[in-house]
Amino acid sequence: MNKERKKKEEKEEELRHQDFGEEFVRHKVKIYLGDGKEIEGVVLEGRRYFYKVVTEQGKLYYVNKAFVACVEIMK
Repeated sequence: MNKERKKKEEKEEELRHQDFGEEFVRHKVKIYLGDGKEIEGVVLEGRRYFYKVVTEQGKLYYVNKAFVACVEIMK
């Protein structure tokens, strides 16, 4: 029975949505929020629920991912 349970858990793990937060770290991005506001800066960290972003002016933001509509990597 343990083998079946372990197999089921492994399959569920494969199907879970993976977070893309680490892909944006150390990149300059423009974050579009659900309310239409935009934040432009460099992502310092991508945690489970938040992005830590610093702007060119040195302002630090902790952006809740639940309010993010889109993240655009700037070239």
